[in-house]
Amino acid sequence: MIGFYVHHVGGGHVTRALQIAGELDVPVTGLSTLPRPHDWPGQWLQLPPDDSPGDNPGDPAAQADAGGALHFAPLRPGFRDRQRAIAQWVSAAAPRAVLVDVSVEVAALFRLLAVPVVVTAMPGDRNDRVHRLGYDLASAVIAPWPSAAHPGSAARGERTTYVGGISRFAGRYPDPGLRELRRGVVLWGSGGADLSVSQRNAMTTAMPGWDWVFATELPAERLWQELQQARVVVSHAGQGAIADLAIAGAPAVVVAADRPHGEQRATAQELRRLGLAIGVQRWPRDEDWPGLLSEAANLGGRRWSAWLGSGAAGAARVLREVAA
Repeated sequence: MIGFYVHHVGGGHVTRALQIAGELDVPVTGLSTLPRPHDWPGQWLQLPPDDSPGDNPGDPAAQADAGGALHFAPLRPGFRDRQRAIAQWVSAAAPRAVLVDVSVEVAALFRLLAVPVVVTAMPGDRNDRVHRLGYDLASAVIAPWPSAAHPGSAARGERTTYVGGISRFAGRYPDPGLRELRRGVVLWGSGGADLSVSQRNAMTTAMPGWDWVFATELPAERLWQELQQARVVVSHAGQGAIADLAIAGAPAVVVAADRPHGEQRATAQELRRLGLAIGVQRWPRDEDWPGLLSEAANLGGRRWSAWLGSGAAGAARVLREVAA
């Protein structure tokens, strides 16, 4: 049995978990606050939330950061119930290894319960002592980017394997003949729904005569088609979105959204440094859009293959080796 802890914020962790679990040839159990995805290939333990009704983790009495030693471990019943559920599962299932994506506190708990832990690296400034603890106690670290990226990452070390982007479209190949000269696609939050009217207008009117698609919760097959047809994609810098762009070879302007530890800013910076896409650190000024979109179209997507590697199959291989 192999366990897979899935962080409950955002959809990227679940998507990545599904790809890796699909490459495993052993029983796998997912653990998360989230409900079981319909296509999860094994068992699923839905954990209690890490707070109870009436809890206030921000209350100084909760000591949620344990004096700076942890990120989130409040002295509250809800958190205790969650950790207890994990410990009970370990006692019953006796997992041979667990992949934690992501939580230092959960990784530490598994390791203290004598379970080998594999952790997923995250981009951005992770040089604080809590993140370093998570990397130090892991038997292996999986970096979902190429070794050339993020040279200053706290996750670098002899136990780190660089598998490149992990995409739901792994194994597919784009059809260059589908790309249309006047078509743009936006991947931003729920298809750009959280962008203001002025932001959307500035972007879509920068290239007169273009058709724009806001990819709002598109089914995977439709999204794949749109990524192949787009002359330029405007995307946030989430790891799943970047991996999808790389598989599709889509010319892109990648705009960093505001996330903890500057993770998207770090990714956008690396994409520009490596010459894979036009990465920018914040939402562009209206007058900058024509130049950025033209720059992305001229760059094309021919260099995206440098972001790819063994992907989910490589991550599964690391997990199997640790379990063995």
